[in-house]
Amino acid sequence: MSKRAGTGLLALLFLALTAGAAPPAQDAWSVALIVFTLWTGKPFWKGVAAESLDVTLLAKEILIDPIPAPSERAAELGGCALPEEMGTALAGALVREAEMRISAA
Repeated sequence: MSKRAGTGLLALLFLALTAGAAPPAQDAWSVALIVFTLWTGKPFWKGVAAESLDVTLLAKEILIDPIPAPSERAAELGGCALPEEMGTALAGALVREAEMRISAA
């Protein structure tokens, strides 16, 4: 069995930035994306939310573009509004630099 565990698209950033060595902070990142999707009914990344998966857009969103505030993304996608505290916690978990990410949401 592979040592790489994760949630498919949610693990893409870490696999790209760390050459497959996923740090413990990956859990905060993945859980934040799962919570966002469960709460809003929409995936956080536009590349996934499109009619068909747009891998180029997805990689650009994850690796290059500024990561939007979760509350702004929820409004943009037409999902349910996020409570302020939830938006703050999710924003703290969706930071590219693992050492800057909150350790518990």
